[in-house]
Amino acid sequence: MFRPHTQYLDLGSGFHIVELLDEQGTKHVVQIAVGHEACPACGGVYPKTNVGEIDPKAAVANISAALEQSRQSLLEYAKKHGVQVKSSR
Repeated sequence: MFRPHTQYLDLGSGFHIVELLDEQGTKHVVQIAVGHEACPACGGVYPKTNVGEIDPKAAVANISAALEQSRQSLLEYAKKHGVQVKSSR
């Protein structure tokens, strides 16, 4: 199961960064936009007004569960087709 390893708030990007690690050392990075949204065309910045509604623990839990489900699907695929499993460390 993926669990939070390190986390920080990047003031430059406005993202809450959460680095997840599993038992094998596989890493996944979650980026939660907290400070602002940016226009993809011009790069204009629009401050967020819903910061109090953001739940980083729920976001991390949902992503961790989805990653675990994906891992189980991959392992089932490997078993079904006799494919060797290699960890991505």
